[in-house]
Amino acid sequence: MTTAHIAAASIAVAAAFGFMGSAQAKTLTLLCRHGDNLYARPYSVDYSPTTATLAITDNGRTDAYPVEDVTRDNGGYVIQAYGKLLNAHITLITSSPQQILYSGAFTNDVFAIDYCR
Repeated sequence: MTTAHIAAASIAVAAAFGFMGSAQAKTLTLLCRHGDNLYARPYSVDYSPTTATLAITDNGRTDAYPVEDVTRDNGGYVIQAYGKLLNAHITLITSSPQQILYSGAFTNDVFAIDYCR
């Protein structure tokens, strides 16, 4: 795993889905494009409420991160996951505009934003 991939894994991700609380939970999949070469373009982001994981897949490789929090926001959801390196954050936002934010563990400053569909 490269430093960029480790850093990306260590970020805030917020994403949520309208099925929260329903009897049948579905996986949410978004296609995202990179702005800072963290992942190959396009890459997919999958949120599974049944396993409480956020998975990022590019070029056939998948990095999975545990989801810590899901909240409703502006007609969508924000999903917070924590990376493997130094507990950095990944935030996936499902409301418009759909985006994924990567931020550092110590400062929580966002260092990359990718837009999704």
